[in-house]
Amino acid sequence: MAQSEVATSSVSINADQPSSKIDSRNAIEPVALVRVCRRPLPRWAASRNFLLKALNALVVRHLHHSYIGFSEDVFIPSVGTYARTVGIHPVGAGNRNKQPMLDQNTDNIDSGGECKAVRDATPEKVKLLVEEISADTGYSCGPHYHNRALSGCYNNSNTYAYDLIKNAGMTPPKMKGAPGYRRHHGCHL
Repeated sequence: MAQSEVATSSVSINADQPSSKIDSRNAIEPVALVRVCRRPLPRWAASRNFLLKALNALVVRHLHHSYIGFSEDVFIPSVGTYARTVGIHPVGAGNRNKQPMLDQNTDNIDSGGECKAVRDATPEKVKLLVEEISADTGYSCGPHYHNRALSGCYNNSNTYAYDLIKNAGMTPPKMKGAPGYRRHHGCHL
């Protein structure tokens, strides 16, 4: 693929398009170019251990994993493929070494959750976002990933989504139940 085609989507994004478009399914609802989505963490929900099941009911089920969704497939040059979602997920044993991954089957809201439009998304900002994804920008990945509830130190999937949106010049929508949904920072604990 030519260098000039680096951050284009399967449907041409140009400067004349608004940040949302009409959904062709019903011609009424606007569909955002970019959304931040969150879904509940599935951890321990089916555990047979009473303590883990109780912990899930009291705490974990109220916490969410965030990821970024696009209204159309976008081309990610570094991997040479199109994607609809991106979020960070474990690539190592024991749920370790979190890295950006495209189109994971768990990045959906089939089991609960919500998506919120990034209202100031423009085609130019989407291209910047795709460039960030392609460059593997991830202040919350690998050794920088932290989920420390007792210390309140979170640099996680929520931070990753927030940072990518913010660094592309967009305003991340407000999200509840997503610890770490803010700019990344060092955890010195």
